[in-house]
Amino acid sequence: MSALQIRLLTAEDLPALADARREMLAYFNKAETLSPDEALERLRADGPGGAGRFMALGAWREGVLAGYAAFSTVYAFDTGAGAVCLSDCYVRQPYRRQGIGRNLMAALARLCVERGWGRIEWHVDRLDFDARTFFDMLNPDGFKLDRLSYLIEGEELSYLIEGEEIAALAGKTDI
Repeated sequence: MSALQIRLLTAEDLPALADARREMLAYFNKAETLSPDEALERLRADGPGGAGRFMALGAWREGVLAGYAAFSTVYAFDTGAGAVCLSDCYVRQPYRRQGIGRNLMAALARLCVERGWGRIEWHVDRLDFDARTFFDMLNPDGFKLDRLSYLIEGEELSYLIEGEEIAALAGKTDI
């Protein structure tokens, strides 16, 4: 087995990331809303070489992207420091159980320390017991019961905006 290479992905790596992303969506039975070309164009527009809205570490074995950790930076007001919001940590099927996920997370932690980002935050689907077991293995004390995650997406954003507009008409907001 050849050595694993982990590095930040560049614009040239985005086609491989797009393929792995598509595989990840299929693995989790999530509907793909974009054509392969549209997905790649979005990655190019938003990722490395584009707007920089996300970064990703890639784990390469024998020239193949075996896994990735995609993330964005945020500012943690409670600590007054940058932080990382991990979007996905995915290892492709043939490369699982080889320590690649753990190595990706360790590389992300190293990057955080180097760049002064004070923490990594992520969400795991409540019923994804494989992911929960994996993340518990990385840090048995990492699961915090004192926090809840909320998500507003898609059409829910429009409903929230409509609610704000109704409240504004009633004189309920200062925005």
